[in-house]
Order: sequence, then structure tokens, then C-alpha cells
Amino acid sequence: MITTVINFFLSYLLLYKYATLFVIAYLAALILPLPSNTTLLASSAFASQGYLSITIVFLVAFSANVLGDITGFWLSRKYGKNMLMKTPLATILVSQKYIDMEKVFTKNAGITIFTTRFFGGVGPLVNIVSGFSERISLTQFLLYGIPGEFVYVSFFTM
Repeated sequence: MITTVINFFLSYLLLYKYATLFVIAYLAALILPLPSNTTLLASSAFASQGYLSITIVFLVAFSANVLGDITGFWLSRKYGKNMLMKTPLATILVSQKYIDMEKVFTKNAGITIFTTRFFGGVGPLVNIVSGFSERISLTQFLLYGIPGEFVYVSFFTM
């Protein structure tokens, strides 16, 4: 099953190149469980063979990841908590455990935001929690998120 999914994305990567890389990286940074690491590695491999430019691969992946992070942060800041408060999940948001977790997260926000850029499924969740927290500004989020994405994309493209 996973091989079929990866083959599908790799076919599109060869066909539509940078647009495919952007869409996969953006949606994976937003929240969808897409094979962004595999796609980024494949893009770098294709660049080493001359099919793509490594500079453009880096710029596209970096910008898509940062835009996905910002979108996730902004959507959760604007709509997230209010929307969740109208669902059964509201009990989680007002629980003492969530309040305690948010305090710990806020205290360690910088290192958490930076390091979770390297862990596919965790980064988007941290974007959402960062957006929920009124104690973390977009500027603070970007101060740690952008360098984290730079290191992450550099690791896969250099």
C-alpha cells in the first residue's frame, strides 16, 4: 500500500516537478500525512541526476514548509479553539491536563517549535497548539519555525 502511494507521488514529481513538491510539502506541513520526507529525498536525487535544480528544490520545499506552518498556525489561531469549544473536545481544552501542558509548551516553545520541524507528524500538531496559545505570537513562532525549516530542508537537500 505505502509503495503504491509513494510511486504515485514520485510519478507526479517527475511529471509536474516543483509544483508537486510544493503541494506535498505544503499540505504535509499543514497537517496531512503525506510522504514529504520521501518526496524531498527523491527531489534531491532527481536533482543530482539533472532532472531538477537543487537550488529550486530547496527554495520550493523551504517556502512550502514555511507557508504550511504559517497557515496551520493562523487557522488554529483564528478558528481552532472557538470551533473546538463547540464540540465534545471542549472538555479537553478546559481540562487541567491541557492547561498544564500548555504552560509547559509555552515555557519551552522555542526549542519545541524548532525541533519538531524534523518530525513529520509532530510539526503540524505543534503549529496548531502554538496557534491555540495566546502566549505565542506569530513573530515568536516564526523566529523558531523558519530556522527549523531551513535546517530540515538543508538536511534533505545538501
